[in-house]
Amino acid sequence: MKSKIAAITLMAILLTSVSTAHADVFETLKLKQDNRPSVCVFEALPEITDDWDLFEAATLMGIYEWQIRLYELYPNGDWTIDVHETIPWEDHQHKFAKDFGYCNIMINFEKTNEKKKSAIGTTSIVFNNSNHKFMFINIYLEHETKAKNLKIIFGEENSEITVEQKTIVLTPNQVRNVVLHEIGHAFGLAHYDVTNPLKPGERGTDRSSMYYSIDLNDKEQWLEVKLPEILMLKEIYGEDGWLGSSPAWIVKSCTIINNLLFGCK
Repeated sequence: MKSKIAAITLMAILLTSVSTAHADVFETLKLKQDNRPSVCVFEALPEITDDWDLFEAATLMGIYEWQIRLYELYPNGDWTIDVHETIPWEDHQHKFAKDFGYCNIMINFEKTNEKKKSAIGTTSIVFNNSNHKFMFINIYLEHETKAKNLKIIFGEENSEITVEQKTIVLTPNQVRNVVLHEIGHAFGLAHYDVTNPLKPGERGTDRSSMYYSIDLNDKEQWLEVKLPEILMLKEIYGEDGWLGSSPAWIVKSCTIINNLLFGCK
């Protein structure tokens, strides 16, 4: 799918917060979905992965984890996430987001992120068109390591040191983790800010799946939707689910008036 869309990258300009067991800070973005999540997954360019079937399954797992956890805590709400049949590469490679007006969350896959190499996933918001408001998620499959691999070759007369730059390719499990995290942004969650120091051996992701970083060297890491995320979504949408009553302070669009009142630009 063509990535040339006018989008505003989600920023940590935040509105409200919930207290956590660790006295950390967790806040919500100023925008929310005003309809039930309708997710479109776009198949990656075939040339950049031989594991699309695994990546597709991992993506669905990352999406449905939210639905399962929300129903566990608020079983009387409507937390159904509509996930459409995956759109094949040939059906979206020459199209734009406007061609998929039934999607309010789109998940796209790229080989690398040339603009921000440290990002393994990004979520952008496009709420400026009242006829089609959507969140656009990009997952980046390849990442160059910052650490260099030193290889020492010992010869008969001298030794030679070569420097190799390695590329990490996301595993299906890591794709699931990134999708799970970015979907949280698409629902209106900001990053979880650890202000109470981590204990030895503890990671930020042990406290919340919305912690800002993931360890790419740990291929076995498994993110889970934690209680702070569920409580925050209840603050955004209410216990009735996506289409139920919700607090009045959530901004649904960044109009001139809302920007003056809430600074949602």
